[in-house]
Parts: sequence; C-alpha cells; structure tokens
Amino acid sequence: TPGETMIHGLPTCDDVRYLVDGLVTLGFDLEWQDSAQGLVRVRGGIPQGNADKEARRVYCGNAGTALRFLTSVAALVPGNWVIDGDHHMRTRPIAPLIDAWQSLGLDLEARGGCPPVTLQGGLRKGGQVTLDAALSSQFLSSLLLVAPHLSDGLTIEVATQPTSAGYVRLTREVLARFGHRIEQGESLIRVNHEVGSSPARYEIEGCWSSAGFFLVLAELTGSQFDGLNLRDDSFQSDRALANKIALMRQEGDIEIDVADTPDQLMNLAILAAKRPGRTRFVGAANLRIKECNRLLVTCRELRRAGISCQEHEDGIEVGDVESSPKNILFDPEDDHRLAMAFTAIGLMRPDCWMKTPSCVSKSFPTFFDEIAKLSTKRCPLVIIGMRAAGKTTLAQELSQRLSLPHWDSDRVFVEQHGPISDFVAKSGWHEFRRLETSICRKLMKQDGIISLGGGALEDPLLADLISKSAVVVWIDEDVEIIRERLAQNQADRPPLISSSSTEELETVLQARRPTFEQLQDLRIAPNLSLGEQVNEVMDFLKDQYSWPAAGNQ
Repeated sequence: TPGETMIHGLPTCDDVRYLVDGLVTLGFDLEWQDSAQGLVRVRGGIPQGNADKEARRVYCGNAGTALRFLTSVAALVPGNWVIDGDHHMRTRPIAPLIDAWQSLGLDLEARGGCPPVTLQGGLRKGGQVTLDAALSSQFLSSLLLVAPHLSDGLTIEVATQPTSAGYVRLTREVLARFGHRIEQGESLIRVNHEVGSSPARYEIEGCWSSAGFFLVLAELTGSQFDGLNLRDDSFQSDRALANKIALMRQEGDIEIDVADTPDQLMNLAILAAKRPGRTRFVGAANLRIKECNRLLVTCRELRRAGISCQEHEDGIEVGDVESSPKNILFDPEDDHRLAMAFTAIGLMRPDCWMKTPSCVSKSFPTFFDEIAKLSTKRCPLVIIGMRAAGKTTLAQELSQRLSLPHWDSDRVFVEQHGPISDFVAKSGWHEFRRLETSICRKLMKQDGIISLGGGALEDPLLADLISKSAVVVWIDEDVEIIRERLAQNQADRPPLISSSSTEELETVLQARRPTFEQLQDLRIAPNLSLGEQVNEVMDFLKDQYSWPAAGNQ
C-alpha cells in the first residue's frame, strides 16, 4: 500500500525476522530502525521484482506464518521464486493455499503439498476461489492480505470453518486500517481492488499466544498476571484462554473444546494435571501439523513426567499424576510452544532439564530471561493487624532474616507529611486515610516486606490489591496486650478511641477482624514471642512458597 509507515512494537523473534527478511528478498522497501524497540520503517508499493531467469530463494526456517504469507506476497511480485523452509517446514501442508492460487491462474507448485513452493510471480487479475481453511486460518489471511492488489479484487468461498477464526477477524481489522473494504457473508468474503493508504504509525498489540504460559502459571501458583500491552478487545483467538482456565476450576471429569485456541492446549494440559478429575481436550487435530506433532509429543512428555495422558482423534486426555520420576529431560522437538509449556513443570520441581531450549527464539527470544526475573522477584510480604500488634517489630526481624528491604507505611507517611498526630489535627482522618492509601499502593510495587498501619485496609480497593498481589501475615494479638502498648505510647499517633475503654478497642478490632481474616495467608496467634512469630513465618514461607532460608536470596 502506498505511503510510509513506522511500525512500533514489532517482536524481534525468529518468525518476524524471517518475514521481514523475506519481504526484503522480494524487493520491498523496509528496514529495522531499532530492533530493541521493535521499530520498522516500511515504504509501501509492489517492487519491480526479480528479472533473473534463475529462481531466487526466500528462506523461512520453521516459520509457518511467514512462509504462508510470503507465498501470496510473492504471487504479486514479478520473477521466479522459491519459498522454502527447514526440514520441519517441508513436512507442513500448504496444499489448500496452492490450490487456491492455481485456480486463479498462477504458475506455482508444491510437490507433495508441502514446501518448497516454486512460483512465477506477477499475477494481477484476481477473481473467485474456494478455500479449505480447516488446517489453518493463515491460508485465508494470506489471501486476504494481498487481495486488494488484484485488479478484479478477490472473492473467497470458505469451504470449511477455519481454526482459530479470530485471527481472520484480526486480518480484516488490519486491512481496514489500511483503507481496504471487506464484505463478508455466511461463507463468502469479498475484498475489492483499492489502492488504500498507509497510516504514518502502526502499533503492534501484545501477543495473547505468548501470554498463555504466564496466565496458566499464575493459575498454578495462585498469582496474578497483567499484560500491559494486551488488548481486552483483541480479535486474537488466544484471548479466550482465560475462559478455558475458568472452566477448569470445576471438579470432576470435564471436556474442553480448544478449536478456537489450539496452540494453548499444551499450557492447559499442564494445568489439567493439577486439577481433580480427568480433562479431555477436543478440537485440536491440526496440532499434528504444527512445528511438530504436538499431540503426540505432549502426551509423550507428560507421561515422562509421570502424568497420565492419552492421545485421541482430535486431542488428548489428561489424568492424574501417577508417579514421580526423577531427573526428567524434556524433549520439545524444537517446538517453542512445547518448550514454554514444559517449563511450568520445571518451575515446580528442581530436577528437570530441557533439550534445545533455544527453540523459544521462534516467538519469544527473552522467555527464559523473563522466567529468571520471576524467580528472583517475589510478591511483597505484607504484615497486617491492629495498631501496636507488633507489625513493625516482626517486619524488621524478617527483613534481617530474609535479606529483604522493609517499608513501614506510617514511617513513610511521617517522612513525607510530618507527624501523624499533627497532620490529623490539622487535616482530619479522611485526608490522612487518602494519603495513606496512596503510599500503600506505591509500596505494593516493591519487592520486600511492608508493615501497614492498622486502619489502612479500610479502603476496599487497597484490600483487594493486597489480596491479589501479596503474601499476607496477620498478627492477631491479644487485645489486652494491644491496650497496654497503646497506653505506653500515645504521642506518635492520635487515638481513634478512648485509650481507657477496653470495650471501644474491642469494637474497632471486631469491625476490622473480618477484613483481616479474609486477607490473611498466615495468622499469628496471640501471646507468641517475637522468636516464635519469626519461626512461624519462616516455616510458612518455606513450605507454601519455597522461599529460601536467611541469607540465601
């Protein structure tokens, strides 16, 4: 399409690099401006092509998306071309796309229905084709992306419902951004011949397929995952993964249809091994023709890890953990999605290794770097309880034992706004609570130990954030001990109640107790010594969260 576009956020993975390099080989004008930022400059327009009689090779490795898209792009560019890949790619079917182009009069061939594809480009006519998209929606997207440049436009009769159909809608959205009209009926899609126009800037949205591993990992560990560049309104089919995860929270034998998210079956299979009951996945027959036979390899490797798994016609069935083999060496057969999925098992036990881990560079080169960051960064440890319950004292001791920084919300407030008593006398409790909440929300972004003021959790949004993002320890101290401590030190903070009334202190405690009980991951019983409190927390962190012992951060 005519015009210059700066593409932002383009992943620098192998698949994208093969696509960019292939377009350059075909003569298109584009180049990386900043690979770290994913910035590529593109000047539109179909090139003059290859005038040599000898065919020029466009190599795609094992990048199925690149090879399918470049086959259609090469159909427009004059010259002789060979669109090829590695030994894996040469086993992956492309016959439906070849048949469609041949029906339009293009001279191309793929012996055995698989790459390499040899063709003579320069077709401009268009017309109507029938396409079988059962194996891959990318066959349909490939045709749609070049259809506006055919003189007669293109009408596509979709003979079978494409897998991962959301990506077809995403393709239509991209075409619309470049000024091209698409008319879609029940089984016919019509794209008109139009010049269109290139936007000056195009931002690439985040990849829900790559996010799948982290969504499942969060479910396995009771954590929270937020993808900052993921669109909730995205047409990407794998956006539906969260719905599949929700279905798997029920007990008993269940069946999950993954026809719209087949590339997430491997991640979901790991999750299935941890739930009560058998999980049957259906709608995934096309996984046999991906980077490897994913159904076969998934079953084989899960059984290697002692997990019950059987392959069936269009999916797999996962059962319970049957044994605990030692020293597991996973073989993903150079498949990036499998390597990432099996990593979840490796994170839950110490004796796992991976063959060819570098295969993740196909879609996510920094995957293991991100995993390493997760392994060193922990969610904050938050100490809650009534004022004078001993939260700061316990937090300081844990800070020493765990070699982690400690923040106290009251102390931070004093540093920023002066003594709490003076502030409340001047501005009131409402303004204090507002600023206290702001401080606590900022502290929640830190990796360390946080002791909160007794009333900080009165803000329900802050309480919800802590519930989802922290390990919470509640010091449920005896009310008489709290009253004695308050009586000894009333100067630092104004009283909420009369210090001489035990009944009023108990009233505040009873009002806050439901919140404390709801949020706590560990309750510290009353009347324990500091040493006993510390030991309880340390044992809990080691058993439940695999935190290391003191000095072993």
